[in-house]
Amino acid sequence: MVCAGRCVSWAELDDLVARVAAALYEAGASKGILVGALMKDPTAFIVTLMAVLRLRAVYVPLPTKLAPDSFRSIVSDCRPSLIVSDEKLPPVERECAGPVVVLYADLARYRGKRFDREKCMPTDPATILYSSGTTSRPKGVVHTQGARFDSQRRFIERFAVTPRTVTLIATPLYTSMTWASLLPTLAAGGTSVVMPGFRAEEFWDAAARHEAKLTLLVPTQYAMLLESEPPAGFDRIECPIIGGAKADRALIERLMSATGGRLVEQLGSTETEAICCLPSNAPREKWGSAGIPLAGVTVKVLGADDCEVPAGETGEIVVHSSSLMTGYHGWESDEAAFWNDSDSGRRYYRTCDMGTRDRDGYLWVRGRSTDLIIAAGHNVYPSDIEAVLLQHPAVRRAAVVGAPSRVLGEVPIAFVEPAAPRLATESELCSWLNARLSDKQRVYRVRLIDRMPINSSGKILKVKLHGLARSAPRASPDSAG
Repeated sequence: MVCAGRCVSWAELDDLVARVAAALYEAGASKGILVGALMKDPTAFIVTLMAVLRLRAVYVPLPTKLAPDSFRSIVSDCRPSLIVSDEKLPPVERECAGPVVVLYADLARYRGKRFDREKCMPTDPATILYSSGTTSRPKGVVHTQGARFDSQRRFIERFAVTPRTVTLIATPLYTSMTWASLLPTLAAGGTSVVMPGFRAEEFWDAAARHEAKLTLLVPTQYAMLLESEPPAGFDRIECPIIGGAKADRALIERLMSATGGRLVEQLGSTETEAICCLPSNAPREKWGSAGIPLAGVTVKVLGADDCEVPAGETGEIVVHSSSLMTGYHGWESDEAAFWNDSDSGRRYYRTCDMGTRDRDGYLWVRGRSTDLIIAAGHNVYPSDIEAVLLQHPAVRRAAVVGAPSRVLGEVPIAFVEPAAPRLATESELCSWLNARLSDKQRVYRVRLIDRMPINSSGKILKVKLHGLARSAPRASPDSAG
């Protein structure tokens, strides 16, 4: 692998993993023990991950650059037996950590020490990843050894990953999206090139220098790559994959053109791993959908009575597969709210995403159930309004949330990050948008903001926009547009 310019051979990687595993074992790590990892150096992150899994312990990556309260909340929730860091923690984070903090530099000095390697069972917990928390506080997502294995196997088969594959990683290492391509590439004996951050020019340079063939990026990153106008660019990458957040159709169309029709869209989450794929050869009329369920994955759309709805009708998307999480760490008492058990003993995870299945089996995501706006008794899906708003040339990013209304209950408010300053005013955008919407969809207001709040996976943090929407004046029934 190549991490921040440093080449690590398979022999060197195996030696580093063995040393770190021995040191962690001496520090108290063993089967089932939770090991937190706060790593900025990508080599240290990956080596520690592999060492923890070799010990059959449970790897808990702790996001970097967290506010002290958020760091304290995650550590308090997972209660790791020890935390490994590649540098000394600041006083505030050290106070929050509580458990023993072991410096990675000390671990790497171990050589030749033995440790007990207990038998691994598919049902043993392997990792706990904290979800992005776009609509609520983060939750620790638990995956087993078996789930991790199945997820990697599916990716390797789906994208024909081999020892000759070079995968370019440009997303944060502590996210499930990064693991979706990193771990299968390592498992197949390929080369993972891990960038320390993302800048379009540096991405193209790394892609050319290492002859990268595969990459998995979020929509925001692809939009930045398109704006950078590389000389050869996408011609070099045989398998460009987009995921992490739903991409709008306009972006998909631009990417299909730039990649010569090679783009693959993948839908999934931290809880489910990948569930659907829109292949590069999908008919043009299916662009904008999430694609069709992957082999081994069952996707259903359920109505309010927990029964499947007919094709074309909207309901909640639920998922069953061998790669599903077992649950949220420490949330056992609330477990029933996250699962549907109505199908012959099979457990289906409630995604809280609303969607439809068309007659060809393609899944169309309408938005989060928690984002649903009920205006005068009508269901209004923000994604439908956002798709229209993103067609305006002055709009770079758009998000729609509900604001309280004395008469209608809720009304839509649109937030826009402009493509450039002073291309359109709020009132101009509002009038343009409402002229293209049905009466029940009409937005009460369009608000321009300098920068849309997004997380490391490129998802818009609507929980922050809801606060801005609640501070807006209450809407009257005839005030929209």
